[in-house]
Amino acid sequence: MIRFSQRQALLLQLLSEVDHPIKGTDLAGLLGVSTRTLRYDVARINGISRDNIIESTTNGYSVEQSVYTGVVEAAVRRAFVAPVVEGVIDSS
Repeated sequence: MIRFSQRQALLLQLLSEVDHPIKGTDLAGLLGVSTRTLRYDVARINGISRDNIIESTTNGYSVEQSVYTGVVEAAVRRAFVAPVVEGVIDSS
Protein backbone atom coordinates (compact mmCIF):
# COMPACT_ATOMS: atom_id res chain seq x y z
CA MET A 1 0.00 0.00 0.00
CA ILE A 2 1.14 3.54 -0.75
CA ARG A 3 1.86 5.47 2.42
CA PHE A 4 2.76 9.11 2.46
CA SER A 5 3.47 11.27 5.46
CA GLN A 6 0.97 14.05 6.14
CA ARG A 7 3.45 16.53 4.71
CA GLN A 8 3.91 14.51 1.53
CA ALA A 9 0.13 14.19 1.12
CA LEU A 10 -0.19 17.95 1.61
CA LEU A 11 2.54 18.53 -0.99
CA LEU A 12 0.63 16.43 -3.51
CA GLN A 13 -2.62 18.17 -2.67
CA LEU A 14 -1.10 21.64 -3.04
CA LEU A 15 0.47 20.82 -6.39
CA SER A 16 -2.63 19.09 -7.72
CA GLU A 17 -4.78 22.15 -7.05
CA VAL A 18 -2.75 24.63 -9.09
CA ASP A 19 -2.26 24.79 -12.84
CA HIS A 20 1.23 26.27 -12.83
CA PRO A 21 4.64 25.26 -11.40
CA ILE A 22 5.54 26.50 -7.90
CA LYS A 23 9.11 27.47 -7.09
CA GLY A 24 10.85 25.18 -4.61
CA THR A 25 11.54 27.97 -2.13
CA ASP A 26 7.89 29.04 -2.18
CA LEU A 27 6.66 25.47 -1.79
CA ALA A 28 9.09 24.76 1.04
CA GLY A 29 7.88 27.93 2.78
CA LEU A 30 4.24 26.86 2.46
CA LEU A 31 5.09 23.48 3.97
CA GLY A 32 7.36 24.93 6.66
CA VAL A 33 10.37 22.85 5.62
CA SER A 34 13.77 23.40 4.05
CA THR A 35 14.29 23.05 0.31
CA ARG A 36 16.39 19.97 1.05
CA THR A 37 13.43 18.32 2.84
CA LEU A 38 11.20 19.30 -0.07
CA ARG A 39 13.58 17.59 -2.51
CA TYR A 40 13.60 14.47 -0.29
CA ASP A 41 9.80 14.38 -0.23
CA VAL A 42 9.59 14.81 -4.02
CA ALA A 43 12.08 11.96 -4.51
CA ARG A 44 10.13 9.74 -2.11
CA ILE A 45 6.83 10.46 -3.86
CA ASN A 46 8.33 9.93 -7.31
CA GLY A 47 9.89 6.65 -6.15
CA ILE A 48 6.53 4.88 -6.06
CA SER A 49 5.78 5.14 -9.77
CA ARG A 50 7.55 4.35 -13.03
CA ASP A 51 6.73 7.88 -14.17
CA ASN A 52 7.34 10.95 -12.04
CA ILE A 53 4.23 12.16 -10.23
CA ILE A 54 5.90 15.48 -9.46
CA GLU A 55 7.85 17.15 -12.24
CA SER A 56 10.70 19.51 -11.50
CA THR A 57 11.66 22.17 -14.02
CA THR A 58 13.44 25.49 -13.91
CA ASN A 59 9.99 27.04 -13.42
CA GLY A 60 9.31 24.99 -10.29
CA TYR A 61 7.41 21.87 -9.23
CA SER A 62 4.15 20.65 -10.72
CA VAL A 63 2.05 17.48 -10.71
CA GLU A 64 1.79 15.32 -13.80
CA GLN A 65 -2.00 14.99 -13.61
CA SER A 66 -2.35 11.72 -15.53
CA VAL A 67 0.20 9.94 -13.33
CA TYR A 68 -1.21 11.51 -10.16
CA THR A 69 -4.75 10.46 -11.05
CA GLY A 70 -3.64 6.90 -11.76
CA VAL A 71 -1.79 6.61 -8.45
CA VAL A 72 -4.67 8.08 -6.45
CA GLU A 73 -7.24 5.86 -8.16
CA ALA A 74 -5.10 2.77 -7.54
CA ALA A 75 -4.67 3.69 -3.86
CA VAL A 76 -8.41 4.21 -3.45
CA ARG A 77 -9.18 0.88 -5.09
CA ARG A 78 -6.72 -0.92 -2.80
CA ALA A 79 -8.05 0.86 0.27
CA PHE A 80 -11.73 0.23 -0.40
CA VAL A 81 -12.15 -2.62 -2.87
CA ALA A 82 -9.63 -5.08 -1.42
CA PRO A 83 -11.18 -5.14 2.10
CA VAL A 84 -14.66 -5.65 0.62
CA VAL A 85 -13.45 -8.50 -1.59
CA GLU A 86 -11.61 -10.07 1.36
CA GLY A 87 -14.78 -9.79 3.48
CA VAL A 88 -16.83 -11.53 0.81
CA ILE A 89 -14.26 -14.31 0.45
CA ASP A 90 -13.97 -14.75 4.23
CA SER A 91 -17.75 -14.97 4.67
CA SER A 92 -18.13 -17.68 2.03
